[in-house]
Amino acid sequence: MKILHTADIHITAPDDQRWQALEVILAAARRHQADVLVISGDLFNASYQGDRVRDKIRPLFQSFPGQILLLPGNHDFQAFEDGYFWGQNVQVILDSRRPIRIDNIYFWGLPYQDISPEELAYQLTELNQRAQQLSADAVHLLLFHGELLDVRPDPDAFGDENQRLYMPVQQDHFRGKIWQYVLAGHYHTRFKAYEMEPGKYFVYPGSPVSITRKEVGIRKVNLFSPGHPPQEVPVATFHYELLHLTITPQDRWPSFRKRLQQRLQSLPPTAKPLITVGGHFDSQKLGLTEDGIHQALQELLREEAAEFSLQAIDIHRIVSDDLFETLQETIKNGKEFTPEDQRELIEFLVSIMAEEAG
Repeated sequence: MKILHTADIHITAPDDQRWQALEVILAAARRHQADVLVISGDLFNASYQGDRVRDKIRPLFQSFPGQILLLPGNHDFQAFEDGYFWGQNVQVILDSRRPIRIDNIYFWGLPYQDISPEELAYQLTELNQRAQQLSADAVHLLLFHGELLDVRPDPDAFGDENQRLYMPVQQDHFRGKIWQYVLAGHYHTRFKAYEMEPGKYFVYPGSPVSITRKEVGIRKVNLFSPGHPPQEVPVATFHYELLHLTITPQDRWPSFRKRLQQRLQSLPPTAKPLITVGGHFDSQKLGLTEDGIHQALQELLREEAAEFSLQAIDIHRIVSDDLFETLQETIKNGKEFTPEDQRELIEFLVSIMAEEAG
């Protein structure tokens, strides 16, 4: 059996970038011949958005030939009322005590609740006992939407939710228990897999589409077969890309603009760049002042960039100084220096003199 696992799509409306991401995920599941698609929470950005698109998402889900399992997350836990119909091949885990069996694999789930770590640890222990009694020899997986505290990553990992904890757990809560895989959601930044014990994994696939500008880089989903490690698979969905360019005192605007355009053309069509232009430049040689660069970038990137930041500094006053010219000539005439050495030394000289001038 092949299982494709994702989470945190945060759909807001049909045909937006997040809806398109769901279409891409379903296409990937078909392409990789996955038997089960697991969405571990926050399919929708808000519960009411699930109500708005339920009629439209049914045929989309039913286009997938396998089974689809949904777990309510902290954003959309009220979207999944008992009795709602999401498609004939879709099941929602609303009761943690009732696993879904597909072949000889049991899929357990912990729908989002606002509970303490102690209550959550007790529930996990109780579920483990149920699973042991049900079939100790079968494969058991757990769908979970929350925060793994002892490996809590960077402060931007959960989108805009950094002020409170959602379903907090620790790896110790899963060690010694029956679940071979914890298929988790809520961590947005990137794919993360932890081997809690030999052959037992806790997996965050990361959001499969950039939800905020904190999620950068090509997005991933988790594809695996029980008994094998999780595998990250890239998906061609909307995402932000960090793009940093350095401008130098030797640059002229046409050549720098060409370099920037080449970098933009190298990005995948689904990427939206977040551009930073740093370094030091000579406004007289470049042909533009700091304000002029800002305006030129604004015009050039009007439809290309999600945002750009100009951090470059004009050092014309420094490079026209007699001392700088003397030191630069000394470096260029130094026979012991390679061209690369000369470039690095001149850049270092520029940075030192710019810092002193500042």
